[in-house]
Amino acid sequence: MIRSFDWRDFPSLHRNRHHGLYLDTSVALTRSLTRIPVGALLSYVAPATGIFTYVATNDGDSSGRIIGQFSHNPGSHYAHLVFLAPEKALASPDTPALLDYIAQQAGKRGAHNLLAEVNERSVAFDVLRKAGFAIYSRQRIWRIDREAGENGEQPPWKPVTEKDQHAIRHLYSSLVPALVQQAEPPPWENMNGLVCYHGEELLGYVRLIYGPHGILAQPFIHPNVEQASAHIAAITRAIPSRRSRPLYMVVRSHQAWLELYLTELNAEPGLYQAVMVKRLVIPQKIVNTLKLNHTGLENIQPETPSVLIPSGNEPVVTLYDTAKNYR
Repeated sequence: MIRSFDWRDFPSLHRNRHHGLYLDTSVALTRSLTRIPVGALLSYVAPATGIFTYVATNDGDSSGRIIGQFSHNPGSHYAHLVFLAPEKALASPDTPALLDYIAQQAGKRGAHNLLAEVNERSVAFDVLRKAGFAIYSRQRIWRIDREAGENGEQPPWKPVTEKDQHAIRHLYSSLVPALVQQAEPPPWENMNGLVCYHGEELLGYVRLIYGPHGILAQPFIHPNVEQASAHIAAITRAIPSRRSRPLYMVVRSHQAWLELYLTELNAEPGLYQAVMVKRLVIPQKIVNTLKLNHTGLENIQPETPSVLIPSGNEPVVTLYDTAKNYR
């Protein structure tokens, strides 16, 4: 049986508070490294927070409960698995059913994609693959504990503003593979970070996510930038309100050249992760037909909207208006 998390699950949550597997790197590194997030409690008392927690139980056996959680902002096409617990129980036959249920709930809320990040050598990776998740990118997290020293002229990183959005869109579309762009939310949603220009040209954007335990930075830097090492070192000094919190930098596979310069900064490399997505809707294209006769184009068939066909019991969502006009 799969149901929403409630007061009956508090003892199980307490027992497994140090044994959860995080599937959202930003939550794991910025909010809590070892404990199951307080979101499980919030999902019970305040579901409007956008955090949803579910429990798979086996014939009332409280010791065999598996807890899963996802997050979703209202109106967003993207949801994210946050954690599964306990990690040692992921090989249970109840886990795929729990993941399918979470996918259905995310789809009902309007999400098109369900995202997760996981070590490829873990049991969870195999479980996610069997549940319909596919890899769309890879990444490694680097930890930087202290600011890099100044060395010559400093690249001008400054806080991002709404005026930078057009330049960020152009930089993102030129750097990031189409497969990644289709799977995850663009970085200009909830913009917060740093930008660096050379004249009128945007050379880099660093997206920042803050939490009480750390700051997560995701860089988008043009490979033609000069003095790349100085630019990356300057990021560590330009982050506002860093205080003593560690800085974690996410390096995706399409920006792997940045790792050389992080090594020069004595940053500590972490494990490689597979960045995965489960499609919750299936795009289908409906082609309009035209009838011809001797007088020319006549009897043009009315344009029929194409739709996304949900993979489960989620509501149908219109993707684009016609076969010729994509949103």
